[in-house]
Amino acid sequence: MVGNLDTRQHKEAAVLALKGHTCVYKEKAFIHIVRVTDVAVDSAGANFELQVVPAAGFRAGGPECLKASAAWHVLSISDRSIAGYFIWILVIRPDLVAQIEAFAAEANDPMQLIGYVNSLSFDKADE
Repeated sequence: MVGNLDTRQHKEAAVLALKGHTCVYKEKAFIHIVRVTDVAVDSAGANFELQVVPAAGFRAGGPECLKASAAWHVLSISDRSIAGYFIWILVIRPDLVAQIEAFAAEANDPMQLIGYVNSLSFDKADE
């Protein structure tokens, strides 16, 4: 994503572009590969509908579909992720999603996966 993502117009464009994309959704210890099935925006914020995609290394069971939302003033967007006031994170960059999926298939400890997702979710100053 290019440009200033601080304006609402740019945030709207960024989130609307995610429809159909495969991402990693994390909310506390709940981590899954998801497909963004719908995105709605209004004056208050953005709403995401997510379909859980079964994948090796991720917890089986749980909901098949999820909803996440955030008001514009608490929605943080980077080229790596979208965060709803640090309550939930959606890792959006395809190469990072692939890295997380590969790591999950090898990780034996769910805490390792949580730490790995956290480490990849936010911009790094040295990149």
